[in-house]
Parts: sequence; structure tokens; C-alpha cells
Amino acid sequence: MALASVAGLSGYRNSADSTDYNFIERPIGHLEETELFWSQKLESTFTPVDHGLKSGHIQINFNHGTTTLAFKYSGGAIVAADSRASSGSYIASGTTEKVLVINKYLLGTMAGGAADCAFWERVLSKQCRLFELRNKERMSVAAASKLLANMLYEYKGAGLSIGTTIVGWDKRGAGIYYVDNDGQRLTGDLFSVGSGSLYAYGVLDTNYKFQMKDEEAYELARRAILHATHRDSASGGFINYPHLVGPFRGHNLDRLRRDWQMKQSFHAAQTLLSPDVVFILGDIFDEGLWLDDLNFESHVERYNKIFRHDSLKTIVKNLVGNHDIGFHYAIHPYVDRRFRRKLMLAANTSAVSLWTHRGDDCHLCTEAERNVKSIAQYLRCVSSNRSADCGSDVDADTIVEKPDVYSRPILLQHFPLFRTTELGCPSEPADAMPVAKRAVTYRPKWDCLSSMATRQLLRQLRPRLVLSGHSHYSCRLDHTIDEHPGLVVPEWTVASFSWRNLPNPSFLLVSSFVWLSGFTISIWFRSLRTTEKVVRPSFEV
Repeated sequence: MALASVAGLSGYRNSADSTDYNFIERPIGHLEETELFWSQKLESTFTPVDHGLKSGHIQINFNHGTTTLAFKYSGGAIVAADSRASSGSYIASGTTEKVLVINKYLLGTMAGGAADCAFWERVLSKQCRLFELRNKERMSVAAASKLLANMLYEYKGAGLSIGTTIVGWDKRGAGIYYVDNDGQRLTGDLFSVGSGSLYAYGVLDTNYKFQMKDEEAYELARRAILHATHRDSASGGFINYPHLVGPFRGHNLDRLRRDWQMKQSFHAAQTLLSPDVVFILGDIFDEGLWLDDLNFESHVERYNKIFRHDSLKTIVKNLVGNHDIGFHYAIHPYVDRRFRRKLMLAANTSAVSLWTHRGDDCHLCTEAERNVKSIAQYLRCVSSNRSADCGSDVDADTIVEKPDVYSRPILLQHFPLFRTTELGCPSEPADAMPVAKRAVTYRPKWDCLSSMATRQLLRQLRPRLVLSGHSHYSCRLDHTIDEHPGLVVPEWTVASFSWRNLPNPSFLLVSSFVWLSGFTISIWFRSLRTTEKVVRPSFEV
């Protein structure tokens, strides 16, 4: 009993005189296996005051501050928190994890005393697991929050400092409950707790709406925490914001079915078409940006089973997508390096993608711009018939390090080039976007590259073909290069390969002819029955 020691009381049970302190055991119905004791004399000795406890002339102040928030929206629930642990005017830690995992479907935020929050949410985690083992079903979010409130109510006035938000997903959908150290329990669609909550509420009250896309919800949570950390000196560090939607975006049975479908289709495509190279244009995982190392390895194992191939006959190359490592503002260097190391087989490869062309000098942006410039210089050198003198800072991932015959490159990327809507896309392919959705405006730097980044890539690389993904639907658009207005650069956006995203999943078969700088494109649907062929020769400039 640290508080008793500070106050000059020998209040610990093992050293206390029972005739002096009259300890009373208070077993809690939910915690029979845990012995918790409370002293009536200590209860009368310590007096709760603002920001702490007082015993005689001694006052213990709990100087802390934080900003946490949680809200529900049409896609699930978002939990966000800063990472600064403060003690008065001192920063105790700048990297505190304030989003605590109770179980796979329950999260809790940390506001108040770090030790109190961590201990009681750990007790709650234990009780949720015991309930699941005894009853063969998970505890609901409402029941878990009620259990925590009941436990804390037993210690009302004991000096605990807890203001947590319990967020989770159950049969009723997303649930959010606020629980504090007095046992108070509230539910709602939106909560913010901590010294910076006033500033966070200002952003949330202005911009919150239930119908939001995932990216809009991420941005709202980020802005609210960022604004609070800027205004509140006790908040700071980096932003944590997990996205809770069902059992991490899907049910195990559904995942098994989709995996089996893709595995069979990929195997059939290899057998029938015998491709030399297979490119997967990103979003290999649905939740790669949230996976810890153990779950990431499990997902890599699933990927290897689905896309199993003979490496002597077929080369498989992966691009990175936003679901693999996150959007621009959420990318952690470790997650980026982990994906490259495991699925791109190199740590120094550079993905030409939306987040690498934001123009804000981030580590990925600087790297990508440098590599694109180096590749462009190399291609211009090769095109001038001086290939023996040409070099590049980017590793050549090819058997022929310095090709003798120059041909304009094919650009592959996850995000599409700049477009305003899908209204300009042909409506004939069965994997095209439904007409009702085509008028939705694309947001530059969110749904596609910006106009500036698009012009920069086309001008520097002069590609003969651009292949992109991300939108889940196929599209065919033509682009022009500023310096060569008569030169048309076709872009094919490849549809999703999974039935989860559209009713007619497909892939492209591209036959490239270096000596003609042309190509043939066939659209193959997952049924492997229907094909549509387009021949598009592209000549040098």
C-alpha cells in the first residue's frame, strides 16, 4: 500500500495489527479468485481532493494529461489516442500505448492513472476470457463495460484515477461505453476523454457524421487528436487509431471461402496461360497496416498458399497498397520496411504510389522522387544509343541489367493516375464500375494521384502503358504528355481479383512486344470463360 506508506500508516495487511485497523474482506462476485482488501481506517484517513488525495498535512497530486477519443460511423468504430504520458510539467514517456487490447474484439483507452487503467483493464480482459471459456461465446461490449463499472464502483472514493472508453464489436455491431473510477457508465456514438478533450470535441462536433468512408473517419480522428496535442501541453507524441470493424473486417468462414476461390482461380490461370511474370498491384492484405508481427507472418503464409507458383517458370512481383501499410499520414517506417522485406524481397525498392507523391518531403516521398528521377535519366540515356555508358542508382530487377533495345517503359502502380470521376471509363466490360457510382468525385491524393504528380510521372518516364488498381473496378482512360500532346498514354485500371469486392472479378493478360513498343491486353474473368482483347501499338517519340 504505497499511499499508506507515504501517509505514515502501516496499512499493508501482512504487517497490520488486526485490532488496530479492522480490515474487512470485500469479495467481488466477479472476482472470487482475486482477494481484494480494503481498510475502514484507511478509507476514513484518505480524503479525495481535486487532482489527488489528502491525508492530514500530506497531499498527493495526480498530475497527468492525455487525449483519447472514440466514435462510431457507418464502417465500424474508430479509437484514437495520443502517446504522451505526463507527470505534471514533466514528460514521463512519449511513446505510451494508450489504446489497450482487452481481447480481439474489445479495446480500451487509457486516461487517468496509467497504472490504474492498465491494471483494471487487464482484470477485465481476464474476466472476458473466463466468460468465453465458460459460456462458449464472447462477452458483449455492453456486458464488458458493465462488469468494469461494477468492479470500479466497489472502490469508489479509494483514490483510483480512471476515465476509459470501452470500444468493441459484437452481434449488435459497434459499441462505445465510457466508464470512470466512480463506476459511472455512459453510452453514445462519440466520446473524448482527457485534458485535451475540449479541443478534440471542437473538431469532432464540427465534422462528425455517421455516414463516412474509412479514409474520412481516419482523417477526422487524426485531426481531432492533432489539434488537441497542439493546444494541450499534456498531450503529444504520435497518434494511435485502430479501426474496429467486425472480426477485423471479415468472418473466418468468409475468409476461407475467398482464399479458396482465389487459390483455385490463380492455379487455373497459371495452367492455362503460363505467364512469365505476374504483378499484383497492391492491397494484398485487408488489414496489413494494423497487424502485429505474429499476425503479419500468418497473413504472409496465407498469401504464399493462395499464390503458390513455380518460381522457375513464373515470377511473381508485388506492389504495395494502402491496406498493406496505410495511407500517407499513417505509414510507420517499420511497417513499410516489413512489407518490402517479406513481399517485395528488397528493402531498397521504391513504390510509385499515392503516398510517395504528396510533395511534403516525407521519407517515402523523397525516396520515390529520387528514384523516379534516376530511372528517367537512365531511360533517356539508353534511348540515345549510349547504353554502355548509362547507369542508375536504382537496382535493376532483371536478368538483363542493361538492355540493348530501348522501349518506352510500362508503369505499374497501386493508385490510378489523376481523374475526376469514372464517367470517362467504358461501360462495356462486366467488371466496370456500376453506372450509379460513376459520378462520385475522385479526391486527389486520396483516391488517385494528384494532377501535378500525374504530369510529373508521365513527363519523366514517358510510359507506353500504365496499369493501376485500388478502385476495385476496371477502367480504360487515355492521357497525354505536356511536351508531346500528340502522344497518347493509355491507362488500364485492373479490377479486383476477389468476389468480395465485385460480382465479376478479373485480371489482365498483357503481352508486350519490345521491338514494336506495343502490347496486347486481354481481360480475363475469374470464370476463365470471357475474354476481351485490345491491341494498342505505341510508337517512339
